Amino acid sequence: MTKTARLLILLVFLTGHAGIASANTASANTASASGARAGNGEIGFSFGLAEAYDGDGTTSRFDFRGGYHFTDRYQIEGQVIDMDIDHASSDLTLSVLMINSVFNFRPPSHPKIVPYLLVGLGEAEVELLPEHHHYGHHYRPDVLSSSAALQLAAGSRFFVGNRVGFRVEGAILFEETFDQPNEHVSFSFGLTWRLGPKRTTSATGSPATP
Repeated sequence: MTKTARLLILLVFLTGHAGIASANTASANTASASGARAGNGEIGFSFGLAEAYDGDGTTSRFDFRGGYHFTDRYQIEGQVIDMDIDHASSDLTLSVLMINSVFNFRPPSHPKIVPYLLVGLGEAEVELLPEHHHYGHHYRPDVLSSSAALQLAAGSRFFVGNRVGFRVEGAILFEETFDQPNEHVSFSFGLTWRLGPKRTTSATGSPATP
């Protein structure tokens, strides 16, 4: 495991510890009109940089995700991850489908800021596209490899209104394509949209849905 991966895992642990410690004191004041709440859907996308395979440097990463908030704090989301990697004389495309379990923290003093932790499970698939060599009418075939995938991530949303916000995230993706353990540390930035009815705050401070 690389030093960057260890630091990110430590960040996930410390963020979770701080959030859980403050959860009880925040619970009475989490009913803000900003951001996604129980019963809301959410979609978003992001771009970033990720570590490629050993010795291949960094590569671009694109994410598309959509989810549903079962409570104000707990969310399930699906995520599609795509990375294109230049490897020696070949081009690799790493595609990942994830199901993420997301825990959202809601600081009462900053209702438009929503930090979160997530753990995801899914499948990674690598498509190897070698340089096409002519052997008569023969081309070298594509090579496919797939494996289970695990993702740990910590990030935050910064809402600029009731529905739209920015997202920053650091993540570690573990997979074992081509029968070897691989990890990809990434940092990304994107946009998110809340779907569903607008949440308001009543005069007593409790949430209400008009």
